[in-house]
Amino acid sequence: MAHVVTLKLVIDEGDEDRIYDGLAAIMDKALEEPGDDDGRWIVDWKIDEVAPANDTINDSIANDTYAEGDAFADQVRDKAQLLAEFNKSAKQ
Repeated sequence: MAHVVTLKLVIDEGDEDRIYDGLAAIMDKALEEPGDDDGRWIVDWKIDEVAPANDTINDSIANDTYAEGDAFADQVRDKAQLLAEFNKSAKQ
């Protein structure tokens, strides 16, 4: 069964053309890699959006204080909160 995956990355590069070119090179290489039973693991790909990071993320990268997950901390909290609410309602 196939899945469509949405992936978010934080890339420390100011030139969007280099971002597109670098990601295209990585994904084209991934298309060549065999997966299970010698089939391709990644069948197709595209870049939907490239958007500048906010000032907080840029500053933390520049100051070498960025920690894994900082750019997505709101999403992590939202998922944790949803899980807590789900668990609470399941107990009732």
